[in-house]
Amino acid sequence: MIVPNESSRPSVKAILVSFLLALLTFLTFSRVLWSSFVDLDDPRYVTQNEFVGQGLCVASIGYAFTTFDMGNWIPVTWMSYLTDAQLFGINSTAFHATNLGFHIANVLIFFFLLQRITKALWRSGVVAALFAVHPLHVESIAWVSERKDVLSGFWLLVTLFAYARYCQNLDRRRYLLVVMCFVTGLLAKPMLVTVPILLLLLDVWPLGRSGVPSLDGHPSFPVIKRTVHELLWEKIPLLIISLVDGVISFASQSSVHAISDLSQLSVQQRIENGTIAVAWYVCKTFCPINLCAFYLRSNDAPTWHAVATSAAILFAISLVVTLYGGTRKYLMVGWWWFVLSLLPVIGLIQVGSQAYADRYSYVPHIGLLTMIVWGVADQVEARPIRRSVAICLAAVSIMFCAVASYRQTAYWQNSEALWQRVLSIEPDNDFAHYHIGTLRQFDGRLDEALVHFNYLLTKHRNNPDLLNNIGLIHQQRQEDKDAEEFFRAALRANPRHPIAQKNLSSLLGSKRAARAATQKTEIAIEALQKNETGMNHARNGKLQLALDSFTDAISASPQFVDAYINCALTLAQLGKTSESKARLEQAIAIDPENFVANLNLAALLEFEGDLNGARRHFEAARDASPDDVEVHNRLRSLQQRFPER
Repeated sequence: MIVPNESSRPSVKAILVSFLLALLTFLTFSRVLWSSFVDLDDPRYVTQNEFVGQGLCVASIGYAFTTFDMGNWIPVTWMSYLTDAQLFGINSTAFHATNLGFHIANVLIFFFLLQRITKALWRSGVVAALFAVHPLHVESIAWVSERKDVLSGFWLLVTLFAYARYCQNLDRRRYLLVVMCFVTGLLAKPMLVTVPILLLLLDVWPLGRSGVPSLDGHPSFPVIKRTVHELLWEKIPLLIISLVDGVISFASQSSVHAISDLSQLSVQQRIENGTIAVAWYVCKTFCPINLCAFYLRSNDAPTWHAVATSAAILFAISLVVTLYGGTRKYLMVGWWWFVLSLLPVIGLIQVGSQAYADRYSYVPHIGLLTMIVWGVADQVEARPIRRSVAICLAAVSIMFCAVASYRQTAYWQNSEALWQRVLSIEPDNDFAHYHIGTLRQFDGRLDEALVHFNYLLTKHRNNPDLLNNIGLIHQQRQEDKDAEEFFRAALRANPRHPIAQKNLSSLLGSKRAARAATQKTEIAIEALQKNETGMNHARNGKLQLALDSFTDAISASPQFVDAYINCALTLAQLGKTSESKARLEQAIAIDPENFVANLNLAALLEFEGDLNGARRHFEAARDASPDDVEVHNRLRSLQQRFPER
């Protein structure tokens, strides 16, 4: 066993620096405590998630460890949400305070870890300060849905602390602690899959376990040396865990169709986009301006000069690292920590439609910022004038980042500020236009909402969600003809779009005023309320609760046709085809001319191979709505493929 030659307890100076770091971090991000939840993922993670709303209970804990919701398997992050909800309810201040608390903890752990290993107090303090207040980290702290960043960062740093202790005493229990911390971090966010390789980098510097001489200083943190073969073998269990978690992550993303295939994004485009992304993170590290919540990836291939410029930046840095990294190993370690930890998120496996994201820099910055500060310090250490300039530069940089981050938190105060900021940076950002349009529609500012949606319509004419939203606006403005046209357009784009089907059914029902009025007198108020509750559950993806509500509505009013149709559509989404068909038949028995019921029953019968039955109900749907082009096309296609004999 190796015992350090100095006390492992922090010095008075280190405690003072840590206090200043905590205070600086809190003041920089204090505004997030008064921020609201935003409409970017927060509803599905927290505000409208029925399991999170329940707090800690058997059902919600089971959900946390089994769900692939949002395309991630992150039980530790889910458990943190459940704990907040249990202690404070769905309170935005509490959820933001937890995010900020984890970030402050990360800053302090990072500082103490770096200072303990290198014994470089002021260098470690500057690195930790830049990490604490860099504007690229605002998203990870101010966005409740991105807690997985600060949470996984916490467990990563704890893993590094445990690994440093293990390197001083190769005890199995200490190694097991490293494994446990690493697994916990992966269960918070799978981006940590590169940690086994990152630990190999730490073996080179600052731990110096490989025994290769360098000019990086003295053995201030004594460790047990190992051969390269032993160091590699030591990481095999961690690498196996990473591979397993990587497979699970790929499956979870695939389950929600979040991964782009090669037909959407070629291998060449992925490499080009990845090159641009890494260079973007480097540039934004030095010049963190014009940051926003969503940078939309273009469907067009990147220009050659953008790729060439990015490649030149990366090549230049890599060349410097290669030339000087042999003696100043922090250059090599810092740079490759940055690049390797970015690999899972630069689009080689494209997830989502973003080109890059501020949050992805959180862990990679540990390496890059350390490399920058150590490099500058080494250049000025023996020159008093340069050292004074460097100290001033460090202070100015920290203050600049703190002020920029404080300003950036204002854009996360609410959904309105968030998306207005995105549009100010990227005026053509379709994602932002859609969210702003939705906000305007919810607030009743229909004309403004229509401006944003019509802009999107010029670029996405066959987007069913967009067409349905425009239809709803026309319906709210009592422009029933236009509303019907857009609902039908949404169904032509996606014949199984459940919300458009329901909206069209409701609209057609209102147009048959006399029959609808007669029917409504027979429907109990209770049935109407249960049906509306079911529709709300369905919109939020809570299909089983929706099904229960629709069933209760049918029980309350057996002649309530819309409830039968809604129930059938929900059963179809749950994969219960035979039960769905039975409900549609019941709806048609009550209202034989119902367009939506006949159309959906025809589609189910066609899928099951009952072609005569499908033809009969397509014809009934056509008779109910003679102007519907989709029905005519479906019926014509069926007749061409299977002519009557």
